[in-house]
Amino acid sequence: MGTYDKELFLKKTLLTDFKEYSDEQLKVLSSELKKRAGSEAPEALLPEAFALVCETAYRTIGERPFETQVKAAVAMHFECVAQLKTGEGKTLAATMPAYLNALSGKSVHILTFNDYLAKRDALWMAPIYEFLGLSFGYISASDDSSTRRETYKKDIVYITAKEAGFDYLRDFLALSPDDIVHRSLDFAIVDEADSILIDEARIPLVIAGSMPEEQVSDSEIAEIAAQLEPDHVKIEQDSNTVFLTEKGLLFAEEKLEIENLYDEENFTLLTRVNNAVHAQFMLVRDKDYIVKNGEIKIVDEFTGRIADNRHYPEGMQMAVENKEGLAVKERGTILDQITIQHFIENYSKIAGMTGTAEPAKDEFYEMYKLEVEAIPTYKTCIRIDNPDLCFTHREAKLNAALDLIESAHAKGQPVLIGTISVMESEEILAMLQERGMKNINLLNAKNDEMEAEIISKAGYLNSLTVSTNMAGRGVDIKLGEGVPEVGGLLIVGINRNDSMRIDDQLRGRAGRQGDVGESRFFVALDDPIMLKYNIRSLVPEYEYPENTDAPIENKTVLREMQRIQKISEGAAFDARKSLLRFSSLNAEQRKIVFEWRTALLKDERQPKLDTPEQYAEMPEENMLKAKKKLLLYFINRHWSDFIDYMAYVKEGIHLNVVGGKNPIDEYHRTAIESFKNMREQIIIDANQILETAEISPDGEISLEKEGLNAPAATWTYLLDESVDQFSALGRIVKSFTNQVKGALFSVTKIFGKRDKN
Repeated sequence: MGTYDKELFLKKTLLTDFKEYSDEQLKVLSSELKKRAGSEAPEALLPEAFALVCETAYRTIGERPFETQVKAAVAMHFECVAQLKTGEGKTLAATMPAYLNALSGKSVHILTFNDYLAKRDALWMAPIYEFLGLSFGYISASDDSSTRRETYKKDIVYITAKEAGFDYLRDFLALSPDDIVHRSLDFAIVDEADSILIDEARIPLVIAGSMPEEQVSDSEIAEIAAQLEPDHVKIEQDSNTVFLTEKGLLFAEEKLEIENLYDEENFTLLTRVNNAVHAQFMLVRDKDYIVKNGEIKIVDEFTGRIADNRHYPEGMQMAVENKEGLAVKERGTILDQITIQHFIENYSKIAGMTGTAEPAKDEFYEMYKLEVEAIPTYKTCIRIDNPDLCFTHREAKLNAALDLIESAHAKGQPVLIGTISVMESEEILAMLQERGMKNINLLNAKNDEMEAEIISKAGYLNSLTVSTNMAGRGVDIKLGEGVPEVGGLLIVGINRNDSMRIDDQLRGRAGRQGDVGESRFFVALDDPIMLKYNIRSLVPEYEYPENTDAPIENKTVLREMQRIQKISEGAAFDARKSLLRFSSLNAEQRKIVFEWRTALLKDERQPKLDTPEQYAEMPEENMLKAKKKLLLYFINRHWSDFIDYMAYVKEGIHLNVVGGKNPIDEYHRTAIESFKNMREQIIIDANQILETAEISPDGEISLEKEGLNAPAATWTYLLDESVDQFSALGRIVKSFTNQVKGALFSVTKIFGKRDKN
């Protein structure tokens, strides 16, 4: 969007007053704005539209947006991420740009973090939209396709980012225009923008089909991984990788009864072994995942909640299931996939809102060309943010934290305790109970369905709440009666996270809209993030022995604690950029295929296939019908094969480092060549079937009769794609280049083998 003076639009909006209008006059004005939207730019209508929403909100839900909320609304209309602190009214602010952009008939999607927020926000803001004559709706994961299709027809739709993405994938499989559920992707307002656009941006959304495929049990490999000794593996904490030492390699080869795990013929076996070793040593139960009802449930590292419907990448998921002795579930064939980032980039216009955008402003701009606008709080924040207390060891840290909690609880002050894992939250709960504290609310991945109720009471007198990370919770903590007099809500952080934003989200739960409150974080030199960056080496042993219980006053350590978070955030940013370089080309290829399919479906493009001699007399319209059905089938089939092949290539692409080649360049080279071959093969295969196909006089063709079986059923899920997944194999190869007993195989050979199949 062009350059606009946002402050000028804000002033014009604040000077526009409809208080003297009757309800009927306001509704007439809305109708007039809708007519004008057909010929005028949205910016010409902005002051009136926003002022109209403000007055309507006051009359319908009893809330008049503050000047800060209007400022956030202006920022969002002009494609910015508005940083509004927790409790400052993001939900109401979003109604203004949503209303303005829907006036012209374009679709507006408000992308939320979870189904609960989509439903809550839609129903909460419903009276505003109804009064102004706009249609609205929300979509939940349980809605069927017909319900979704009708809801997408509405002006404003509240839906999770992942559900909107899944619907985009389902539309790819449509064989008729009537099967498409999305109307268009015009304007998206992304709630909890840093969580969705950054933390979860690389998560692939997957649609799979029940196509038969050979399953190989990994239980024996899991047993071997479980028998590995500490000297069989080397763990690198900074890159979150683990690989076999020479001793571990010999042990595995002996157990597998093979001579060389690195032989070309053992490539798939090597991958499965690596997955099993990673599952055994790097993925921790009740931290990275929990086992619930006989299934692996991944715990989202940013929210501490179960990541619904999410899987680890295929081989890793099976490795974890085997590690836990669970039944390995059939995955089916991946028909299509897209990351949340690449899906959202399909919108013509995007904006965002969150309480913690500033620390990620560089990434917002580099990845999405979105500027961050920090909106001041309506009332000055008077929360007291105490400096961190650092200890030499975890036991001293926990005792100090518990002393503070106990002291606050004794005077009735509510306390919210933030932890980094399910395991730690349960440990803290037990320790509080040992000290005689009762009626403690626990919020973690094992009971996150109760989160709204638990969080809503966290600000009451005598309330004690232990929670995993607070990102995307979406429920304000309002102070109960008498709480301001005892100091407001106290936030106690038991650790520092790798990302400062996650800590800020926890801290921001106190001090809402000028409330009193306080926060304090406790850290120890043996915390995971401190070990990762070896902070202990900065503390002289003579100054602070390891067994001391006193807090560390060393200024270097206190300064380094802030620096390592910035280093960690920067490393994560670089890793996400690296992943983006792998996926961006595939995303562009996907757009080409999607546009091809859509044009065929809507008869905007004719299938360029030969007409067999035996059907030369068939009416052209009927012949086109058969050609279109065949072409759509083969586009789907070959795109699925292409996705599978590129995943196969990506898994082994770092073997190119041995030959001194750039893995990303090689990946792109393969992707471009394979994509060209795929498009040619689609036409070849469709023409081949046409030559012998049985086509009825009205152009009907039975795919089943021609041996072309489509999936009997489809389902969706998310892959838990790690930002460092590409580094491990390269490290393994480099570690053993001089030790492997046979010749290293090359990716070129693998490509050649694959292409012949």
